[in-house]
Amino acid sequence: MAIIKFKQWGMYRFLFVLCLFALTPVRANFLGRTFEPVIITNVEDPSTPGSLLRMPEFNGLALNRIKVYAYSATAGWRLIPFQIDNVPHFDENDDVFDGNDEIVFIAKDCGEWAPAGQWVGDVSSLNYPRYQVSVFDPLSGKTGYVYIYATDNPEWHSEPESYFVRYDAATDNIISNYYELGAGGPVDNGNVGRVVIPESAGGMGLDFVDVLKVRLAGSVPLLGRDVILDENDLQRGESAPRVITGPVRYIRKWYLKLYYEIAPGIAYDANFDVTLQYFPYFFGFKLPIPELDQSYVKVNYARISLDLGGALKDCDCVTQMFSSIMGDWPEKYQNGVTIDNTNDPDLLPRALMAPGYNWWMQTGDLGTILTVSDISKIGSKQELYYKDSPSGTNDPAAYDGGDTGDNTSWGDTGVKFTDNISGQINLAANYYFLGAHIPPDSAEKIMQQMANPLAKPVVSGPIHVPVELAFFSARTVDSMVQMTWLTASETNNLGFSLQRRQTGTDWQVIAFIKGAGTTTRAQSYSYSDSPGTAGEYFYRLKQTDLDG
Repeated sequence: MAIIKFKQWGMYRFLFVLCLFALTPVRANFLGRTFEPVIITNVEDPSTPGSLLRMPEFNGLALNRIKVYAYSATAGWRLIPFQIDNVPHFDENDDVFDGNDEIVFIAKDCGEWAPAGQWVGDVSSLNYPRYQVSVFDPLSGKTGYVYIYATDNPEWHSEPESYFVRYDAATDNIISNYYELGAGGPVDNGNVGRVVIPESAGGMGLDFVDVLKVRLAGSVPLLGRDVILDENDLQRGESAPRVITGPVRYIRKWYLKLYYEIAPGIAYDANFDVTLQYFPYFFGFKLPIPELDQSYVKVNYARISLDLGGALKDCDCVTQMFSSIMGDWPEKYQNGVTIDNTNDPDLLPRALMAPGYNWWMQTGDLGTILTVSDISKIGSKQELYYKDSPSGTNDPAAYDGGDTGDNTSWGDTGVKFTDNISGQINLAANYYFLGAHIPPDSAEKIMQQMANPLAKPVVSGPIHVPVELAFFSARTVDSMVQMTWLTASETNNLGFSLQRRQTGTDWQVIAFIKGAGTTTRAQSYSYSDSPGTAGEYFYRLKQTDLDG
């Protein structure tokens, strides 16, 4: 839409001002997906959570010239938090857009569908097409949209409300507006060793985690010797971790090795890498243990669990554990299991849904850690692991190598796999960091969203503005106002309604000028108006497509 205001000293006063659609905030969580990221990638892999990113008109542009907006029919456009990552090469110094990049944003920032005639107010963006990204939610049946623009004037675009996922090298912490996560762990292998939910996010701002525990146990048949590995046997590799930082996610690719001395002069040494992705509300953990040679190492037990501690030990805080399998618990645990460093009899064993999604949650005054995991049928049994006691573990006696971390358990919760474990062992989960006392039905909703993820986003375009207005000018001749405008190109243009008003009055259509339909050639238009009385007048053009 173009709004024209004219002012001139004399019988008529006119001043020319060109404005595009008003830019005001869009706040609604259109899809209702608060936590889920959307990743648009160039990788042609069915297992990749994204869609092909091909925007050839933007290739070679500096990254700061690409912007992502959401649209609302009532509130206009809003620049949303996003980032562009060169993931294949982990190259933060690559500041030019090309086919190696991924665009990442959060699903809750999606907006409504925007007609081609609604454009952001940056006039320089008219020099480029825009691309539409549609995101479908299979649970609600809704589709959300964002629009990717290019600009010659990056400074015109105000900073979005950023999520600020960043890394603090001095403390080795990942910091979001919603959590602080100690990423180094006791042996600097990227393990979790600290979690703080700040007061601004509904917590108490205190660390209440000991460590993320990993246990693998089995035997070496050739030597007739049992082997028990824990998180301390995962050592940092010789290569430094590679990282990508930004407002929406922080990626750390760790190079690790699983090292265990089986006997003097004989060691198991397997090198592998693990990529951890940290988003505003959660981080994704996937630990692929290399496929083991069963004739050399036989694995009979695997466990991953998160043990609380820290401030929880000293404060008078209420904290409970809940799980998606609560319906199978004894009556006294139906309202949650109190975490108090005291043994809870009759709670275990409890089988998890496998294969399938499961959740368990430690929640209380200090904040909430919700774990959602897709449990595979690794081994003969897939069960909930839980330990709330000042000593020992709940590992089977044959595989109990003693506790780790601070050597005590405060609601240590996770999953364990028992017997006949073979092939690739993938221990994976999403850890959500939330405010205090999250109810179980909210945890269930988050699990259902993870189990039914958004469809791969569809990138469509390029979309050009229907009519490129080159200029709109006016001048007074005697008692007439002569207006002239020029279009650089037109697409399906029915024509222009010329509107006029005075201050305090409504707009009135004074003429309709037929357009040229579709053309790439410049078109010139003119109209002369006689307002009748002296005063200050406003004029604007309303363009209409052939489809109305």
